[in-house]
Amino acid sequence: DGRVRLEPDVPDHAFGRARHFVREGRVIPTDMLRLQIVLRHDPAAVAVLESTLLAVSDPRNTRYGQYLSIKDITDMVGPDPSRSKAVRAFFLAYDIPPTHVEVNKNRDIITVRLPAVLAEDIFETMLYRFRHTGKVEASFIRATNPYSLPASVAALVAYVSELIRFPAIRDLPFVSVPHTAAPASSSSSSSFFGLKSDDSPSDAAFQACGRECAGYI
Repeated sequence: DGRVRLEPDVPDHAFGRARHFVREGRVIPTDMLRLQIVLRHDPAAVAVLESTLLAVSDPRNTRYGQYLSIKDITDMVGPDPSRSKAVRAFFLAYDIPPTHVEVNKNRDIITVRLPAVLAEDIFETMLYRFRHTGKVEASFIRATNPYSLPASVAALVAYVSELIRFPAIRDLPFVSVPHTAAPASSSSSSSFFGLKSDDSPSDAAFQACGRECAGYI
């Protein structure tokens, strides 16, 4: 039924270009992608959600504090289940395992895990691997030219995340603080840093622990 280009407002020269990222080479069969297919919302429903947000957040409003549950939000702006079902069926037709095509609670985002070479066929685009110039371990796959979907599917999809935009790579800052004695309850965290239970972790010890500290404050 013909194909429709998604995100037509993105200029052609912007594809595959981002500060601090360099192109390395074409994707290979073992490269995998995790894409988020964002479905279209009804503008009228979004307007109702916005007015509700302002009402429950305003102490002067009689609806103040009457917050919504996930189900409430889904009932208000979630696309009709038939839409997410149709888009999911489209990807399953490419023999992608059902467990790799997941619909979120709000029925508006479908996460798809698939081989990069298959994504090239589905979206009729070209994918390359890019590496960050300052972080050698930061490597991402992105499209270098526009992407599209069959018209019947494109009518349901707003855009595909993780396909053309590059992430912002930031360093985690370390802040030096005065050395203080560790409270008794910190013995477990002290052992995590490789220290004796009667030692207190210092800023130097924290910076020296390397990847083990990832995700900790």
